[in-house]
Amino acid sequence: MKKKWVPVIITAVILTALGIVAYKVYDMMFNGSVTVQMVDVIAAVENCRLQLIVGGILLIGGFAAFIISRLIKEQRKKKIVTVQGCVSMIMALVITISWVCLVPQYSNVNNVLAGNDSISKSHKQESLDTSENIAEEGITLLKNDNDALPLSGTKKVNIFGWSSTNPVYGGGGSGSTSANGRVSLIQGIQDAGFETNKTLEDFYTAYRTDRPSISFMGVDFTVPEPTMDQYQKAGIFENAKAFSDTAIIVISRASG
Repeated sequence: MKKKWVPVIITAVILTALGIVAYKVYDMMFNGSVTVQMVDVIAAVENCRLQLIVGGILLIGGFAAFIISRLIKEQRKKKIVTVQGCVSMIMALVITISWVCLVPQYSNVNNVLAGNDSISKSHKQESLDTSENIAEEGITLLKNDNDALPLSGTKKVNIFGWSSTNPVYGGGGSGSTSANGRVSLIQGIQDAGFETNKTLEDFYTAYRTDRPSISFMGVDFTVPEPTMDQYQKAGIFENAKAFSDTAIIVISRASG
């Protein structure tokens, strides 16, 4: 009677171990300082393809042996095949997890075990300060005919370009970044004391709210803009002339 509980105990131990590992991975991915995106998960799984295939074959083989053992009548052979099936499944998990941890995911596992899976507040602030400095130093004024800038004599500004409502905050691949906490372009202009044309903003928002794909796996380099007919049907130019004779045109394109 006691021997019948052996497979049950082994299965329970395996499921418990998998549950602990799954919880740890989930906590690391979604409760850490940097949220992992699905494209990152897909890329990580793709990187472990060989290990997962080998482990899957061993696991299926062990499960098949365990099933076959149910059909064997001779008790001695039945026990041997049952044990082999259980050992094969355990070895499949051990080999796969070890192989993944020691080869493709070694760096990530090493950071977690060393307690380096989080980012300190001071480091985050240093990163933000650095990003602001890069932006300030990277902005270049190529031409300033008739001293058009800085703006003076007006507090009303038309902001043209669909990207004014959906600018690009980062690129693809290693250029990807989080836009959390960012100040939008329109909000920044308003914070500087200017009034922006709300009709224009609503026009672009109604035209489109989502930007073409910018991810680790690929980038859409198109620049969405309304057609001239859409501008004219909405009476945008007449409205803009009545609002202000000063305009800013925004063009943003993703890169990677």
